[in-house]
Amino acid sequence: MRYQLIPFLENREFSVSVDKKNESDKIIFHYKIIGNIDDVIIPEKGSLDEIWKSSCCELFLSTGDTKYREFNISFSKEIQTYSFSDYRNGGRVENIECVVEKIVKNSNVLELSIAITNIFGRELFGNIAVIIENSIGEKSYWALSHTPKKLDFHERGNWGRI
Repeated sequence: MRYQLIPFLENREFSVSVDKKNESDKIIFHYKIIGNIDDVIIPEKGSLDEIWKSSCCELFLSTGDTKYREFNISFSKEIQTYSFSDYRNGGRVENIECVVEKIVKNSNVLELSIAITNIFGRELFGNIAVIIENSIGEKSYWALSHTPKKLDFHERGNWGRI
């Protein structure tokens, strides 16, 4: 299944899509950013709690109840996973296997593939997101959908079936 992400504010510099593939024991998400990749900041390894502060991929997964998992994945192959019992209420999770399988970068394309152990089952509800930071520190925020006045990837009103 392919998902075309949309920017929070108008952005003609990039196009962002994500392909999802279910396998027997894992789920593969393949993120693809097309645009002037030479202008994208790719942070070096740093604090796992701050992956979301620069260019990264994010994923929010739920089986439909109030509980959900958040995955923050950096382009330097760092991953941080959080578990929430409800909207922004929760802590860190250590036991979900999520692996960066591939990163491809050239001047026009940036791709990242992750594999997540499928602890969720077939029916997933959530949000897929990307943050792109350029060389002068400006950020664009991409997701399945956005609430018009407030940027919030956790907001269930922005989620859909994944």
